[in-house]
Amino acid sequence: MDSLVKHLASSKHRVTLERSKSAEDLQRAIGLGYLLVKFPETNGGTELGITLNPSRTILENADFATRSGTIHLAGTLVLNYNHVEMELDVDLATLEGHGRMKLIADEAAWRAKRSTHEQS
Repeated sequence: MDSLVKHLASSKHRVTLERSKSAEDLQRAIGLGYLLVKFPETNGGTELGITLNPSRTILENADFATRSGTIHLAGTLVLNYNHVEMELDVDLATLEGHGRMKLIADEAAWRAKRSTHEQS
């Protein structure tokens, strides 16, 4: 497993959604199904784009208009050839929270699956 994936999967880490300038910007990004998430405490900070899973995203505990409450976001991405799932809990007032990554398929499995799709 890649060292960055291993580190981000080891525990929860602080995240920021600094590309979203407001709760409304964040709501639009969620509606589009794609979000940029930054892990500021990695070496130099790591910003990742995740494809959201709407069935695992929970927005009911938040009010975007008043910028209050907490949202739960979940999605997937490929990071350094490792297919991973990410879960985030974000405070709308600060657009910060915590996230954790989970390995779905390591590089060898990801490459094998990709090769199979390319041959089809």
